[in-house]
Amino acid sequence: MKNVRKSLVLITLILFSALSLLAGCNDNIYKNLKLSLSTSAPNGVVTLSDNVQDNVFTITATTTGMPKGYDGAVAFSVPVNDSIELTQGATKISNGVYYGTFYAKEPGTVNVSVVTLEGNVSSEITIKVVKEISGLNFNDTLIPVVKGVETDISQFLNYYPQNTNQTEVELELIKQGENDELIKIIRNGSKITVPNDCNVTDFEVVAKSIYNDRIFARTQAKVISLVATEQLSVKHDVGVIGDTSDDKVLTYSRGEYFLELASNTSDLHEKIIYVDFLNPADAENYVVSVVGLNEEGLIVENGIKKGVVQIDIDKATGVLTVKAIGLGTDKLILNVSRRDFPNYTQFTRQLIVNVNVLAYPTSITVTDGNKELNELVIYANYDSVLFGAPVKFDVYNEFGLMSNEDVILSLSGYEDRIELYDRWRNQLQFNESVSANYTYYLKHNLTTVPSDLTLTITSVKYNKVVKTIP
Repeated sequence: MKNVRKSLVLITLILFSALSLLAGCNDNIYKNLKLSLSTSAPNGVVTLSDNVQDNVFTITATTTGMPKGYDGAVAFSVPVNDSIELTQGATKISNGVYYGTFYAKEPGTVNVSVVTLEGNVSSEITIKVVKEISGLNFNDTLIPVVKGVETDISQFLNYYPQNTNQTEVELELIKQGENDELIKIIRNGSKITVPNDCNVTDFEVVAKSIYNDRIFARTQAKVISLVATEQLSVKHDVGVIGDTSDDKVLTYSRGEYFLELASNTSDLHEKIIYVDFLNPADAENYVVSVVGLNEEGLIVENGIKKGVVQIDIDKATGVLTVKAIGLGTDKLILNVSRRDFPNYTQFTRQLIVNVNVLAYPTSITVTDGNKELNELVIYANYDSVLFGAPVKFDVYNEFGLMSNEDVILSLSGYEDRIELYDRWRNQLQFNESVSANYTYYLKHNLTTVPSDLTLTITSVKYNKVVKTIP
């Protein structure tokens, strides 16, 4: 039994050694395998032609160092693309030599992969499909070049045919008598940069194809400077309307402006606003417009007229008259665009004005909490329960009682001898805002009460709404 076991172990070791040797041999049979690629397209470039046959090309794969029994067969693969297609797979010429047939369709660059069917040796070859340029021109007779910023002149060029990929150009800049300044302009292929210390204001640009020097275009370039949004602000002209006390009518917060108008007052139902330039000289180079403004002067958003404000804009000066025609909110988006290049949206700066149209206070009533008072009767001494003469101030507009309104109480004199308390018995100061719609309490410590003493209640929101009571 022991001899049988020893024999089995010996046989197993022999078989394992033999398999290992065979595996080692199999690993080495492809060690000399080599793969090289060539193409019928000169330098790997196919120039598209109206003659279909001229767009056909081949790629030849040559395999060497093949082991016995392997004829060097390969497989061609092309990634998904619009430029070339494989029309016929690997075709054998002889042992170790196969070719694939391809058709060029559109301009572009594609890497074609080839792999041996045995040994897994692979290689790639790059094919560039070219559509020759036949012409070019500039899309405008005057193009902008921003001072201090690199400008790619190719963005202003049209190439023919439209699908040509021969779009590289070289530039020539011309300005009579300004050669010393033109030298300062930095050139990098189709890109130029006019430095801030260069005094050239305009020049001629000639763009010439690097593939055919008989194909060129020319235009005029104007050097411009752009204002930053931070150099712009929106202001309202209080002098035109005549109200100089409403400093809070136009405010600024978190990059946007807020304009408040009243639907029911003669002095706050419209405002004149305008864009102010930090450098006044910049104003003549820019024009102001309102996004979505129709011929009626209404803002149209997603096809819907808002109907909250009506805007009249002076196209020459950019001054806007904003008039309340309804209640609610509206958003004015002011485009500040270059006057000489209005269609270049990248030069446009935007300012946002949020308009809120409210119904302002129209009247104030004074009651003791129950009935309206025509005069106030206050005493010096009160008990612990009733610690002053009760008085309540209510603010109204045409729609009724208003909430969240404040008023200011002022006396015609003796502020230091008249005491004002809230319902929690906290003493308050005159000439400071207090909330309306609550009951307050008054008492005095005068020895002699004057006959001409009056209390004036003024709306904080609209200081032209005033109630005076003796």
